[in-house]
Amino acid sequence: MIYPFGLGLYYSFTSYTVAVSQPVPLRLVRRTTSACSTTAFLRALEFTLGFTLAAVVLQVGLGLAVALFLHGRVPGRSVIAR
Repeated sequence: MIYPFGLGLYYSFTSYTVAVSQPVPLRLVRRTTSACSTTAFLRALEFTLGFTLAAVVLQVGLGLAVALFLHGRVPGRSVIAR
């Protein structure tokens, strides 16, 4: 964590450029945009969105369940909530 933070500080206080400023050929842009419409890309996007939705719902649901459990009058609550 320290190295990327220090590198970010270095880059922000110097005139260092990360990207090379060369023009990109149009044929590469066309090839890149057509790759986004392939079946593999769409399946990967669908999986990513589904996984993200499931993870968020599960985390929020478990967090709410634990919060409600600790809020109620449950034996042993004082041991858990400390």
